[in-house]
Amino acid sequence: MQALKLKIKTSVDNLKLKSKATFSKLKRQSIADFGAVTIPETVETTTATEPLSAAPAATKPSAAVASGVATAESAVVPAVAAPQTTPLDTAAPVVPAAAEPSPVADVAATVTETATASTVAPVAAAPQVSAAPVGKYNLYSRGFCPFTQQVRIALAFKGADVNFTRLLPNQALPSWWSEASPDNSVPVLQFPDGSFSNSSVGIIERLEQEFSTPTLYPAGIKAEAKEWATTIRQQLFPAFNKVLMGTNPDVQAEFRPKLKAIIDKIVDQLHKREGAYFLGTEFSIADLVLAPILQRLQLVTYFRGLDYFGDVKLQEYIETLNETPAVSSVAYPFQEMKKFFVSAIPKAKPISIGKLQHTAIRAQFDKCISEATNLSHGFVEDPAVTAVALQKRFKSLVTLVRKHSHFEDHLLYPVFDSMKPGATARPVKEHVELEATLDSFEPLFVSALERIVKGENKFGRSDDFKGLLNKLRDVAIESKIHMHSEELDIAPIAQTLDAEKEGELVAQIHREFKSINDEMLPFILDGLAPEDRMQYLHNLEKTIGASNWMDVKILVSKKLALADWNDLTFRLPALAL
Repeated sequence: MQALKLKIKTSVDNLKLKSKATFSKLKRQSIADFGAVTIPETVETTTATEPLSAAPAATKPSAAVASGVATAESAVVPAVAAPQTTPLDTAAPVVPAAAEPSPVADVAATVTETATASTVAPVAAAPQVSAAPVGKYNLYSRGFCPFTQQVRIALAFKGADVNFTRLLPNQALPSWWSEASPDNSVPVLQFPDGSFSNSSVGIIERLEQEFSTPTLYPAGIKAEAKEWATTIRQQLFPAFNKVLMGTNPDVQAEFRPKLKAIIDKIVDQLHKREGAYFLGTEFSIADLVLAPILQRLQLVTYFRGLDYFGDVKLQEYIETLNETPAVSSVAYPFQEMKKFFVSAIPKAKPISIGKLQHTAIRAQFDKCISEATNLSHGFVEDPAVTAVALQKRFKSLVTLVRKHSHFEDHLLYPVFDSMKPGATARPVKEHVELEATLDSFEPLFVSALERIVKGENKFGRSDDFKGLLNKLRDVAIESKIHMHSEELDIAPIAQTLDAEKEGELVAQIHREFKSINDEMLPFILDGLAPEDRMQYLHNLEKTIGASNWMDVKILVSKKLALADWNDLTFRLPALAL
C-alpha cells in the first residue's frame, strides 16, 4: 500500500506541469504527419546584426498538397473551423510567456518568444493574426514542423531580421492567407517586399540569393551539398515520417528498412568526411536539411523502439549540430516535442489488442527459452530459484495461449467468418493442434522444473532436460508460425470492422480475462515494449467503460515498477490516477 501511495504521489507530481485543459484539447487533436499542433501561439523575434539586401520577386508557392500529408518541403495545416467574429486583419494581442529555447551565448541574433494564452477559452476568442508588416521577414507556422525549422535555421544562419509566429490550431487566419498558402501548408514566409512563399525549398534558395554570405553552398562542395540535400528530402523525410506516424503494420514493414538504409548511407558519409560537418569543415545546405530530423531521431527510439544511435560518428555529428548557433538557437526542447507527439501520433485500432497479445506471447516464449537455456548450461547462481520463476512464467504463458485461442474461437472467428466465409478454418484447426501439443508437453516440463526446485540441481544440465528444452523451442516455433499466419490472413479482416462492433469485441475480450486479470494483465504487459504497453491499455481505455478502466488503472499501478508506471502514465495520460 505504501508503494502504491508513492506511485500515485509521484505520478501526480509529474503531472502538475500539465494543464488538464491542455490535455483535454491534445487528446483528440490529430495532425497530418508533422502538421498542426495543439500548443500555445508564439511570436518570436530574431534581431540580426547584418543589414538586409533588396528582395527579388516572390517565389511561387509549392503545388497543392493532398489534405493531411506532409511533403518534402511543407506540412499541410488543417482547415480552420473556428467562427470568425471579428475582422481578420486586426492586430493580434500578445501576452508574455516563457521563452522557447535559451539564447546561445555566441549567436549574433538574440531570440525571445512570447505566447498568447491557450486554455479552454472559446474558439471565437482566439487571437487573430495581425496584418503582416512589410519591410521585414515574417514567418508563420504551426507546431513542430521540420520544414519550418529548416527555414528558421536558414534565417538564423543568414542573420535575417525575422518575426516568427506559431499559430493556434483553431486560430482564425488572416484574409491574405489563402494567397500566401493556397494549399494551406506551412511554413509561410513573407519577404520584406510583401511577397509570400510556402515552399521551404524555395524560401531557402531565395534567402541564399538575398544573402550571398554566409553561403549554404561552400566552394568545392556546392554540387555535392545540393545532391545530398535532395537525397535527404526525398528519402530520409518520408521514411522517418511514416515510421514515426504510421500505425499500419504494412507501412511500418515497408518504411523501417528504408529509414535504416538512408541512415546507414548518412553514417557512411560521416565516416568518409574530413571535418566536423557533413561534407567537411563548413556548414552547408546538407547540414541544414539534416538537422531537424536528427533532432527528432530520439522520437523514433521512444515511440517505436528503434535505436539508430549506436555509431560514434553519428553521435559526434549530432553533437556538432547541437553546438552550431544557427541550429541550437531555433532547436525545440526534446521534452516539449515528446509531450506533443504523445497525443499527436495516431493510435492503432482497439482490435489490435489481439496482435499485441501475439507479441506478448512471443516475448514470453523467448524468456522461457532463455531461462531454461541458462539452467541447462549451469549459468545460474541458484537453480532452484530460477526453476521456480520459470515454472511460474511457463504456467502463465500456457494460460495466456489457451485463453487467447478461446476468445478467438468463440468471439472473433464467428464474426470474421460472417464477413469472409471459411477464412478461419485453418487457424481453428491449428488451435486444436496447439492445444494438444500443450496438453502433452506442459506436465512434462513443469514436472522437470519441480525436480530442480526440490534440489536436483544437476538435472537441469542433464540430457533429459535438454531434450525438454528442445521441445520447448519446437512448441514456441509452432505457436509463432500459427500467429504469423493469423496476422497475414485474419488481421486484414479485423481492420474492416466498424468502430461499434470493434469496441464491443474488445470489451468482450476484456470480460473473458476479467477473472484472471490480476495475473494476466501484468504478464501481458511484461511481454510488451513500452510503446506497445501504451497501445494495449489505450485499447482497453477506449472500450471497457469507466468502472472497468478504473479497476485496470489501480491494478497496473500496483503491479508495475515505479519507473515503468511513470513512463506509462506519460505515454498515456488517461492512465494516471
